[in-house]
Amino acid sequence: MTYPYRVYGLTLGCDTPVSGLALEPSDFERYDVIVSLGPETDWVQEARRLPSHGSTEARGNRTRHLSFTLTSYGAREFFELSYGN
Repeated sequence: MTYPYRVYGLTLGCDTPVSGLALEPSDFERYDVIVSLGPETDWVQEARRLPSHGSTEARGNRTRHLSFTLTSYGAREFFELSYGN
């Protein structure tokens, strides 16, 4: 089963419910991001061993707290999105 969410203007399809997000009431034909929660797969572990090329940090409009960090690995082949919610 896929759980649909809309976050930061992106449509997410998650394989597991995410308690911090509200389910989107409609089904999407296409997702911008597919999220799989669980242990890191081999390809993720390999990607994280590549050199990182800096991080982009974004802060919320009404707060000084960090909203998310985007890090690229390799020749911008892989991306890691981390958020503090």
